[in-house]
Amino acid sequence: MTCDLAFLTNGASATVTITVTPLAAGTVANVARVFSATTDLDYTNNAVTTETVVLVPAASASFQFVTIPDLPPEVSLGHIWARTQNEAYVWGSRIVPGTFDLPESFLFRWNGSDWVQIFGFSGHRPGWVFGVGASDVFISLRDSVLNRSRILRSTDGGQSFTDQVLPVEAITNEVGEFAGTLDNVHAIVEGGRIIRFDVANWSLIYEDTLENVHAHTMLSPNGSLWQLLVAPHRVWRDRAPRRRVWHIEQ
Repeated sequence: MTCDLAFLTNGASATVTITVTPLAAGTVANVARVFSATTDLDYTNNAVTTETVVLVPAASASFQFVTIPDLPPEVSLGHIWARTQNEAYVWGSRIVPGTFDLPESFLFRWNGSDWVQIFGFSGHRPGWVFGVGASDVFISLRDSVLNRSRILRSTDGGQSFTDQVLPVEAITNEVGEFAGTLDNVHAIVEGGRIIRFDVANWSLIYEDTLENVHAHTMLSPNGSLWQLLVAPHRVWRDRAPRRRVWHIEQ
């Protein structure tokens, strides 16, 4: 490609912009040269070469449908959580066949190639699944027969789980969303409560029976900041519903 820059005075400069679209990956060499009809006392600076490495375009995002072998009939899949592309969990649930309202829950684990059922809980409704660190996994569920909530913890990447000792407020009410870090896991409990796990014990850290906690998130790795979205249990006839976001620092 040749460009005519017309007349330039001694010491002047001009900029030429050329857009190149590579057709294949590899190294592309670009050479630029200048010529003039006038005398040039230094011909060594009249050309320059640059090389550009052209990479293969990244593959576009896509989805692949994966089936769960031996998935029990009429099971609906629910909450899912993944740590890596080789470790993910999903809750499944159904009403036990032949019963009117007896729930049944199933926990499946993805190992990078297959979904494997690792748990089956008759009489339980599924809750949440959440993980922290390199191998900790927490699951919550509700025992409809005994009318109690449970949290199970795994410290080996879902290979085994242990029932947790919970505050009485968490046992008697529904346990919901988890959030947090390895030594600071929070869980929402029905009735305007939040419980906290400090690696050793679960404890009640927040309670407001007049307002229910709807969602929360950890705003810093050490858990010193946390956020709650709360709304009242009921709406008064002469007052519109209220929704508040609390930003609490402890």
